[in-house]
Amino acid sequence: AYRAALDALAEVKLRRRPGESREAFAARVGREVPELGPSFEALTRTHVGLRYGSRWARATAAHARRDAAALALARRQRFGVGRRLLGLLTPWSWITAR
Repeated sequence: AYRAALDALAEVKLRRRPGESREAFAARVGREVPELGPSFEALTRTHVGLRYGSRWARATAAHARRDAAALALARRQRFGVGRRLLGLLTPWSWITAR
């Protein structure tokens, strides 16, 4: 779910910078696109918890699915069909996601 979210964000030109942590990227997405911030930050916390075993994260697959669905909804509401379609048709956008 996290990797798919990164790919979807790359389609609308939101990518992690070299050396930027997952948490810092989530915070930057929240600052640049406030509509996506809460859901992407929650998905990031869940991903980090599942991947690295953080006992403070809400680390379940159900949480990851819910957070990913909330992010997808916020992305659809924030970005128009044209911009999302252009990103989808750009075959290399997923390569730039980290």
